[in-house]
Amino acid sequence: MDQTTLFDYAAPSGAELKPPSSSQVILAVCYGLRPSLIEMVQENPFSGEGDENPYTHLCDFEQLCSCIHTQGMRRVTLMWELFPFSLMGKSDGGTLAM
Repeated sequence: MDQTTLFDYAAPSGAELKPPSSSQVILAVCYGLRPSLIEMVQENPFSGEGDENPYTHLCDFEQLCSCIHTQGMRRVTLMWELFPFSLMGKSDGGTLAM
């Protein structure tokens, strides 16, 4: 007998876990995400395991991004670019190697 649970059917696959591209235009002529900025985001990763609270992770991530300004880039776009770096383990959907 098939042991597939209802959760297995409801859980998104890896292709659906990737966030869509930001719809906000990046007006900067040239920009880059500095390694130190990525490291700051990776200091408090969310893995989706144990008793981690995703809402707390999102609040902390938003607070960190509110302190960062990149000329020619809206904050929401910066958040779209940085958010995948805040995930690890099961929560990154296998798209990032940490």
